[in-house]
Amino acid sequence: MVAFARRLRHELVRAPKISPPHPASAEAVRRLARITRAHPSLRDHSVVPVGAGSPPVCTRGLLRPRIEVSTKVLETLDDEALTSALLHEAAHARAVDPLRYFLAAVCLSLNPLAGLLRTELSRWRFAREAACDEEAIHRGAPPLALARAIVTVARSGSARVPSGVAALAGGGTDALRIRVGLILEYAEGRPARRRWDAPFTVLAVALVAVALLPHTLGTAPLDRLHLGIELALHALGLS
Repeated sequence: MVAFARRLRHELVRAPKISPPHPASAEAVRRLARITRAHPSLRDHSVVPVGAGSPPVCTRGLLRPRIEVSTKVLETLDDEALTSALLHEAAHARAVDPLRYFLAAVCLSLNPLAGLLRTELSRWRFAREAACDEEAIHRGAPPLALARAIVTVARSGSARVPSGVAALAGGGTDALRIRVGLILEYAEGRPARRRWDAPFTVLAVALVAVALLPHTLGTAPLDRLHLGIELALHALGLS
């Protein structure tokens, strides 16, 4: 409990060291504000420029996620690539991934079998990155521009990524290679939007209804259901 309290205080209270952008970056910072205002999926998110000491592009903040972009990246990426990177991070912000990552890391630190679970946590974080890539593409990010942004940010070098931070180029070289490969496949044909298939929706509704029946109508409906199933099995010679 003491360890949890200390880590929570660290994430909530200790603000990252943000160095002010140098004069040469003023135009890049204005461009960031223009791009954020122009895209409907970015207008409601807090996007701030940062200096050295932070991951080049990331989402930080447990309760109010904000997107951070280093001034170096602002001067390197073109408009398409920068917009694509921001759309990826906006997906993290909407899902409140910094909080989820932090809680997962805390639970792992308190688990005596943590060594057996670290690989699964890394796989889950990779799956989140891939899902955010896909969502960014669905919200208008050109796949090639998103791949270019990821590679450029990865080459620019990255500071240590804290447990409660979602970084665009985090996860290691192998994970980045797989993500870029998936994104290039999207360039040939956009991935189908994930949605509940009708059979699964009907099944979920049926399970909820069955669970609620005894509390609303008593056990008579379930008794009739069981009797009907037994009669059907008997007629088919299965009982």
